[in-house]
Formats: sequence, structure tokens, C-alpha cells
Amino acid sequence: MRFSWLLFAIGFLSFAWPVVSAPILAIDYGTEWTKAALIKAGIPLELVLTRDTRRKEQSAVAFKGDERLFGVDAANLATRLPSHSIRNVKELLDVSGLNSKLVQKYLGNNPALQLQENEESVSGVSFVVSDSDSYTLEEIIAMTMEHYINLAEEMAQEPINDLVLTVPPHFNELQRFVLLDAARLLNKDVLALIDDGLSVALEYSLSRSFSEEPAHHIIYDAGSGSISATLVAIDAVPKGTSGKGKNITRIRSLASSTTLDLTGNELNRRIVNFMKDAFQQKHNIDLSHNNRALARLEKEALRVKHVLSANSEAYASIEELAEGIDFRLKITRSVFESLCQDLATSAVLLIKETLLKGNVSLETLDSVILHGGTSRVPFIQAAIDDYVKSDKVSKKVNADEASVKGAAFYGASLTSSFRVKPVIVQGAVYNFYSLTLTNMHPLVALPESTLFGSSHIVAINTTDLGAHPSLPVSNGGTLIGEISINNLTEALKQADSCSEKQVLFEFSSDPLKGTFIPVRSYVACEQKSASASGIGGKVKSLFSNNQPGKLNEEALELQSLDFTYRRYRKLSEDSLQLFSDRLALRSLKDKSKALHESALNEYESLLYRAQSLSDDDEVLTYANPEESKTLKQIAVEDIDWLLQDGPTAETNIIVAKQKKLADIIYSISYRQDESHKFNFSLESLNSTVEKAESLLSSFDVPPYPLTEYDEKDVKRVTSIRNASYKKLSEEYDNVTAWLNDNLEKHVSRAKYEDPVMITSEMDSKTKKLQNLLYEYLRRSLQHPKLKPKTKAPSSSSEATSTSEKADQETAKPSEGFTESHSEPTSTAAFESTAGTSTSTADNDNDFEDEL
Repeated sequence: MRFSWLLFAIGFLSFAWPVVSAPILAIDYGTEWTKAALIKAGIPLELVLTRDTRRKEQSAVAFKGDERLFGVDAANLATRLPSHSIRNVKELLDVSGLNSKLVQKYLGNNPALQLQENEESVSGVSFVVSDSDSYTLEEIIAMTMEHYINLAEEMAQEPINDLVLTVPPHFNELQRFVLLDAARLLNKDVLALIDDGLSVALEYSLSRSFSEEPAHHIIYDAGSGSISATLVAIDAVPKGTSGKGKNITRIRSLASSTTLDLTGNELNRRIVNFMKDAFQQKHNIDLSHNNRALARLEKEALRVKHVLSANSEAYASIEELAEGIDFRLKITRSVFESLCQDLATSAVLLIKETLLKGNVSLETLDSVILHGGTSRVPFIQAAIDDYVKSDKVSKKVNADEASVKGAAFYGASLTSSFRVKPVIVQGAVYNFYSLTLTNMHPLVALPESTLFGSSHIVAINTTDLGAHPSLPVSNGGTLIGEISINNLTEALKQADSCSEKQVLFEFSSDPLKGTFIPVRSYVACEQKSASASGIGGKVKSLFSNNQPGKLNEEALELQSLDFTYRRYRKLSEDSLQLFSDRLALRSLKDKSKALHESALNEYESLLYRAQSLSDDDEVLTYANPEESKTLKQIAVEDIDWLLQDGPTAETNIIVAKQKKLADIIYSISYRQDESHKFNFSLESLNSTVEKAESLLSSFDVPPYPLTEYDEKDVKRVTSIRNASYKKLSEEYDNVTAWLNDNLEKHVSRAKYEDPVMITSEMDSKTKKLQNLLYEYLRRSLQHPKLKPKTKAPSSSSEATSTSEKADQETAKPSEGFTESHSEPTSTAAFESTAGTSTSTADNDNDFEDEL
């Protein structure tokens, strides 16, 4: 039976208890949309909502004068000020300077934006936002992250330092480091980078159980910037393998393929071009260089695409698109699909390539799990259905939220702060790493599909290296760094007696972030007289003489090599500090502006209230002459000041003015409220005082014949009742004295004077006196224990006589305070049977403890 994600989250996370308070924020930073999920003690797993309670936010940042906008507000600004709205920056993560093809393509799609060279940035470019300000790619991404971090911290009500970021599986080393650097600018720690396909598979697995036989699924993640198909194997690790004696779900990434041609943004552009051409044909107006009109067309194209995903037709409508002309166009689904017919084959080609790489047949594939907004496009779904058959197409995950939720759970599983369902998640290298030897021959350092954290060892002939070799490192064909061997000559001399010398390198990748790690290097050689034991045995276990380019099995000696690895495009510490300080200054500026605007809005609201109060004669009766004069003066003069000087005034001046007016309004309102509540509070207090007086005047302790009641218990009950009576009597005296001292002063004072008797104090005295009344009534129900019964008399007449005498004594009336809504206070009135007396006496110890 499947359980919903919510039930799972409750089952595993709501009962998770933190060792230390360490909230984790997962961020799914997409090309068009960004989502975030928070997990912390007390919040099992929640999506972070935007200011207007949206579950996702557009990946956009905009600058409007001194104001910085995010999300939908930033994207909407593009329709008015397209050069101020920065969107789709994820498409630029792999750029290397202003002349990069990616930059030219990006500027072609976003012609209103201006980029400039920036040598301090890894990407080599920055966005120009004003005549004096520009921000690097890392800073723009960090701004979006910071926006969500601020939202999450408001939700968590504590700082957040640990992040988990999702990345497309095709992201190379440089793209991963841009995201890591963006988090570093905010002084945040990235626990892990998890591939989108793996995070979706993890979320899919949480509500399901698996056997030891692997189930193969393709995660078809169709987003705005790319579409990827990731083959994963999900199984259960047999008992004992984990060392914990129980099965653990394991998710392994086996293969992946990605296309940048069939994307959500490309579909939008096809619709934009179609509408642009239609407008030109009808009105003979070319919109190619009208940035504002293009931005409006882009916004409308996104809406039309969403409508066509659920309907057969949609109407595009834009008022005054250009030169005052309204635009309206009917677009059918068949027309849309004809615009994209050359892309349909790419949808299926991804699945074919992935199955081939993973060596899994279509017949043995369990399902294709759809994720991402573009997966909702009908012609993409139809193409997948036709190829894999519809019964294998799964829509059982939330297409928008599965990735970020899986990432949040993965983050929780990496820390000791939460106890969650144990999982094993293994990502893989999908852009192989290679070395370029001195002879310019490439050598694979980490092959494609190598699991993160796994080692791969390569051997290099010394003839392929110079005296001081430097080996360029590439990732997916892009240069990312250089390995320099520092002591090769010395190591070769130490192994001078050996033949067949080779350089051995061990490479790996960060198990949590997937970045390249050169582990160690040796000179390996064989000696004729050496034994195959010891350290040479390790070499023998690693290499085979039937594998070309690898060390011979008889290699028995290792000489350690000293080497350094230098990343080419790395953010320097100085640049990191510069960008970080600039972001902090920008955030401080935004907060100051927000405080200033908040102060203006609050003071404006207070001024309008002051105007209303100054015209109310009844209210002014509660204001003294000075308050009345000041209130009327401020209500008139400061409205003009607020409009003219308020926007440029210092925030502390606005706050001071607001406090002065608020104090006056509070004093007047306080007196008015106290006056309205006074009569009710006084009536309640007087009523309680009267009841206490009546009860105290009727106080009695019924006689308990020692021939029938236990003497020790009679003394205990009498002591309890006397103590309760004493407390009630003392409080009654205090209250009556307080009323006598203050009531006349309060009633005779003027309305504009502060009250002598405060209603909250009166209510407190009423409540205390009532509690003592109820306590005394409870004490009056307590009776001493009866003596144990003696043997019944032999004469029935004597027994009858004794019983009648006891009944008469028990039923003897006593004077006491009674009221229709109160318990009777006479002890005899509560004593109906000997059995009842005995049972109530059993609980006397509770009252005795209180005394």
C-alpha cells in the first residue's frame, strides 16, 4: 500500500528530534522558477512560501532605482522596464567571457539586458544595472538564494546556515562551483549538490518499499532550461550490509542524457516568434527591436503555453502592444505543435540514449517518471507514451515540488540533527574528466558513470611526461584546472633500479558535491627480485597486465609523488570578500529602505486616525487641554510634512514623530476604554465581595461526635476548613479596604485624568477572590473518617434504636450560606451517607499537602 508524502513526512520527520538545532534549507534554483523547502525541529518538511503565499517564485531579480525586486514582481517589471529585469541567468553558468557563444545566445533572447567584462568573476561577465552598479553572475544567483533564505528564516524564526542545492545532471565542474560560490558569498555552508533526477527518485522512493532486485526507472525532468533523462536503480541493501541489521533503500544513478534544444524556454520562444510575425503581417510593424513589446509577448507566451497544456485553444491578448494597437490572436494546440514539430523527436531520443548508456532494455524498464513543468506539454507526453507505452509512464510525483522535497530529505539524512528513514544516494559523473599528456594525448581520469566518491586509478608512461610535467584537466571538454608534479625527477632517481616505470594517479570526486578530487600519485615500477607481498600486493590488486596503459602485475615498488592541483577559473579570496561585502551592503540598504517605507506607512495611518479622533467630541472629553491641542495641530500640519518632506526624512525622525503622536492617542484611548469597561468590572467585583461576605458570616464547623468519627481526622478536617476561612477572610478585608480607599477618588476625577482604579487590577482581584470562594466550598465537602464499624448488636431493637439515633444526628440541620448558583456550605447538607463520607475522606491528603 502506498502512503502519501505527507503521511511519510509525519511518520519520519515529525518525530525526528534534533541533537542540535540545525535547520536545513533545500533550494531548487531553476532557469525560470525557484522552489525551496525547509526542515527543522518542529517543522517536519514545509515548502517555503513567498510573500504572497506562492509555492514557487520566478528566478528573477530586478532593479528599480534604489529598490530591488524578486520573483514575480521582478519578472513583471520586464514588461515596463525590460533592461532592469534579469532572468534566466542559469543559462549562463558555463560562460567564459563576453565573447562566449552562450553569452551571445543569451543576449539574443534578452536584447534589453547589458553585460560587460568582469575578470574577477568566474564567468567573466557581469550585469549592468545602472550607470554606477553592476553585479556578477555569482552575485545575481546569490541574491535569489538570499531572498529565499530570508523567507525561510522568518518561517523558522532562527538563522539558517546549511543548504542543499539541486543541479541538473549535466552540470560540469564550473557550473557546480558557480552555485557553490554563490552560497559562499552569503557565508552559507552547502551540505550537498544533488542531481535533479536523484532528488526526484529519492522523493519517489520514500513512500514505497523495494526488494533486493533493482527496479529501474528513468526520471524525465523537463524544465525551462534543459530536459534530462536519468536512469536510476532503486533497491534494498540486504540486512547486515549496512552494519545496522536492517534493509536500507539505495538509489544509484546509472546513466543520464540531456538536451538544451527541447526546453520550456524554447517552446516559449516559438510562440513569441509566431505572435510577433502575426502582428507584423497584420499591422506591418516589426517588434524585433521593441524590447518592451518583446517582454510583454514573452509573458503572454508563457500563459498561452500553460493554457494549451490543458485546452485545445488559447487566446493571446495584449493591450496596446505597440503604437497604441491592441493585439489579439487565437492559437490552437495543433498550431503550437506544428511550430515545435522538429523538437518532438528529441523527447524520445533522450530516453533511448539513456537506456543505451545504462545497458538497460526498454522491456526491463519499470517506469518513466515525469517531472518538471514542461513535462505537462501534451506533444511531449504523447511522444513518450508512444515509445515506452502509457502504462510505464508515471505521474505519481509532484511535477513542481518533488525535486526540492527530495533534496530537503537528503539534507536531513546527512546530519545528526534529525533521525529519518535511512537511505543511500549515489550520484555519478556524467561529464568525464580527462588529462592532456605532454604528447597532447588525452587520458580519461574519471570515466562517465563513475559513482561519486569512487576512485579511479590511471597509469601514465614516464615517456609521456616531461621533467616538470603539468597536466591540463578537462571536464566534458572544458578546461577546468592543471595538475603539476613537483618531484618527478627525484622520484625517478630513487626508483632507478626499476624497469617499466609508470606514474600512478588516483582520482575521485566529492561524494556529496560531485567535484573533482586528485587523491594521490606514485611512481610505480617492478623489481626482478621483489616479492608480490606487502605494498606491491596493493598495486597487483589494482592493475592487470592485460589492460593496456595500466601497471604490470609485477610492479612492486611505489615512490610517492608531490603534486599540486590548481583550478583555472576560481573565485579569488579577495573577489569573494569584495562580492560578499557588496551583497551585505546591498541587503542592508534594502532593509533600511524597507524600514523607512514601513515607518512612513505606519505614521500616515496614525495621522489619519488622529484626524478622525480630533473631530470626535466624545473622544476629546478624555483628552486634557494640552493633548487636545497637540492632537489637532499634528493631524493638520504633519500630513503636509509627510507628503513633502517624509520621503527624504531620516527614518529616526519619522519614528520619533510617530511615537509622540502614538503616545497621545494611546493615553486618550486608554482612558476611554477604561471608562467603558469600568462599570462591568466594578459590578463583578462587588458581586463577588457580597458572596464572600455572606459566606464568611455563615461559617461553621459541624460537630463530629468522637464516638462515630476518627478523632485525628476530625482535627485535620477542622484545621483545613479554618485555614481556608482565614485566607478568604484576609482577601475579603484587603479588597474591601482597597475599594473604600479608591472608589470615591476614581468616581470624582475628571474624564481626561488617568483612572485611579484600573479594570485589569479589578478583574484580577475579582478572580482571586472567586478562587478563594470556590476553594472554601471545596473544603466544606471534606469530612473526617468514620470509625471502624463494631459487631452488630444481638438485639434487633438495639440496632434499630442506634441507627435511628445516628440518622437524627446526621440529618440535624445547620445554618449556612446557600444560593441558586452556589454549592451549599453546611457540611451536614453534603453528608448523605456514611459511604460518601468515607470515599471523600480518602482524598484528604491532597488538601493536607496544599496546606
